[in-house]
Amino acid sequence: MGRHLFHPEIFQGNLKKRSYFEGWYFKHTCSGEVLAVIPGISLVQRDDRHAFIQIISSKGSCYIPYDISEFQTEKHRFFVRIGDNYFSRSEMTLSIDREEIQIAGTIAYKGTTPYPVTLTSPGIMGWYGYVPFMECFHGVVSMNHSLQGSMTIGGAPVDFTGGKGYIEKDWGTSFPKDYLWMQSNDFADPRTSFMLSVASIPWLGRQFVGFLGFLYTGERLYRFATYTRSQIEELAVSGHAVSLRIADSRYVLWISVQNAATGLLAAPRKGVMNRYIKEGVSAKIRLTLKDNQGSMLFDGTGDPGACEISGDVEKLL
Repeated sequence: MGRHLFHPEIFQGNLKKRSYFEGWYFKHTCSGEVLAVIPGISLVQRDDRHAFIQIISSKGSCYIPYDISEFQTEKHRFFVRIGDNYFSRSEMTLSIDREEIQIAGTIAYKGTTPYPVTLTSPGIMGWYGYVPFMECFHGVVSMNHSLQGSMTIGGAPVDFTGGKGYIEKDWGTSFPKDYLWMQSNDFADPRTSFMLSVASIPWLGRQFVGFLGFLYTGERLYRFATYTRSQIEELAVSGHAVSLRIADSRYVLWISVQNAATGLLAAPRKGVMNRYIKEGVSAKIRLTLKDNQGSMLFDGTGDPGACEISGDVEKLL
């Protein structure tokens, strides 16, 4: 059993790999401020191997490459260093002074909530986590936590104390060609967190539409995924609006998203970070969950939320 099944947060690869990427997604929100930071690596040929840090906010985005020698991790715990920047389950420290961005500070994470891992369901991917030839693996490191600390961005201090944090990651060869992803943990009940990803998945020379996601209310974790035999009964994308209905034998979940693209996310294709996706970090995600008798179990709006729409989403319908 590989490390990626039960400890997705730690570094899964090695620097000898080719056509490989790995990246962590740290999202921070507080009082209308949104800061998403993605440290990672891109391993292609020997002359094109580098680490990077991407930064996405409501003001825009940037991609900062680093020499691969500035990338460091530890084997048995979640720790990543890129240059003078440090990332772990407990905090993030940035010290970047480039023409495109100047940002420095430390944000600590309190009360991180890991996604449960069991032998029969090793993380958010379920039994698909056991399949060695998936083009992209996905892990949820913390569904929800609180923030303490601040960042100085472009000379202006931004206090994130009291805000909300979320951490996930991806690794493999490529992002799916066609996919939809959304996430928020800024609901009226601060315990609530939600994520959903729908993608066209290569499988033994063919393609199938797979999805995975969760709604965590603080009291209960609801899982909706291909491997739980849930089904997407409706999916519509029109401009910046997205609507879905997902159902299983016990529950029906309605999702309505109002999105606005605010930054470009560099995404991997065979390990090369040469594909660009619009990510909105100021979306509004409305969720309604009922049981099959029609009883309301959850009704709320995540604001702000994040949303990515990539490729030909018609293939996901």
